[in-house]
Amino acid sequence: MINALALLGWNPPHQEDPHVVNKQIGAIAKHDVMDMRDLVETFDIYKIGKAPVKYDSAKLGYLN
Repeated sequence: MINALALLGWNPPHQEDPHVVNKQIGAIAKHDVMDMRDLVETFDIYKIGKAPVKYDSAKLGYLN
């Protein structure tokens, strides 16, 4: 549930992102399911999208 909520309007950084300094974050960000520690390390409130989000029950089922 935490991963699904975190991914609403936010995407983890990609390895190609020039703002990603830590190479380990690039490896972590390739996975949809992250533990709380990884979410805390990678989450950036300034990267939340401004567009409204759409709830995706299929993605929630996948993450579950």
